[in-house]
Amino acid sequence: MQEKMKAIVQVKQGARGIRMQEKEIPRIGDSDILIRVKAAGLCGSDMHIYRGTIETSGNIGVTIGHEFAGEVVKVGSRVKHWKTGDRVASDNTGWVCGVCSGCRAGNPLNCEHRLGLGFELDGGFAEYVKIGGDILERMPDCLVHIPDNISYEEAAILDPIANGYYAVCQQGRFLPGESVAVIGTGPLGLACINAAKVAGAVRIFAIVRKSTSKLHREAALKMGATEILETDTVDIKQYILRRTDGEGVACTYECAGPAALTGTAADITRRGGKILRVGLEFKGEDLSLDVFNKIAFRNISLIGHDGYNPISWHNCLKLLEAGLLDAKTPITHVLPLDEYQKGVELMLNREAIKVVYHP
Repeated sequence: MQEKMKAIVQVKQGARGIRMQEKEIPRIGDSDILIRVKAAGLCGSDMHIYRGTIETSGNIGVTIGHEFAGEVVKVGSRVKHWKTGDRVASDNTGWVCGVCSGCRAGNPLNCEHRLGLGFELDGGFAEYVKIGGDILERMPDCLVHIPDNISYEEAAILDPIANGYYAVCQQGRFLPGESVAVIGTGPLGLACINAAKVAGAVRIFAIVRKSTSKLHREAALKMGATEILETDTVDIKQYILRRTDGEGVACTYECAGPAALTGTAADITRRGGKILRVGLEFKGEDLSLDVFNKIAFRNISLIGHDGYNPISWHNCLKLLEAGLLDAKTPITHVLPLDEYQKGVELMLNREAIKVVYHP
């Protein structure tokens, strides 16, 4: 009889369609590896699945959780680059075609046919995860070795950290000594703040609502924000213009989601600057034509953001190993997987920044 494990599974579409169930421990083939999950992060995307605010195709019965790290415990006979005992983190890519424009450019997140672990394929909210031979062959960088001085908990949240690095350093490309703004202080906003600090931003404006918790504000300051500005109490545009000699910031990273915030970003970004849409929102108002005109007339680049690439992951690991990036501050709660629901409630109530589970 096949051994069983505990897993958090999507059993239906819509709100509260997530349940803990027993599933069989995956069997591996000659080209596959099996990972014992040591830590798994609860992401905003997981919260959207829990609330039913997005529908992911083909994932009924799939184990959710796409941020995880663990130890290799089994390898197939044909596996060459991994061995039992390796400490690894996954970028949650489960399958790519290898031939589309995104794959040819070396960015699997842009694969037209990509299947993600925790969405279309079984993910990390379980005791074990299988990494298939197809992806190991086509994309060896789907897994990374964890340096000895990085904990499994820190490695499990490499996803938002790499998101921030990709948005700030690879897409934003501001110059050291320039100023930036980050709207929102959730995990993605904090990752952008931290990456901007490492990249040499002289001023990092963290833009929040008056209701933003002390927990999130303190984390933003600890991770590199130079000032916290409340949209409810401060004229954000005039304040930032005064602090940047009337120009505005080089880059604005919109990490909260609502479309209206793109208008705020357009108000504070200098001519020829960049706006990065990092956050997601699946319901709400449309973006007005006035905002698009403002962006156009000021020669501002509006850039979409989704994920990272292998360079992001490897560079973030090096920065974490050197102590230059901060993966400890965002982790406010570490819970056993049995307390999945408690972690969800902490996130819903804004009492946590990042919840990490121990399966």
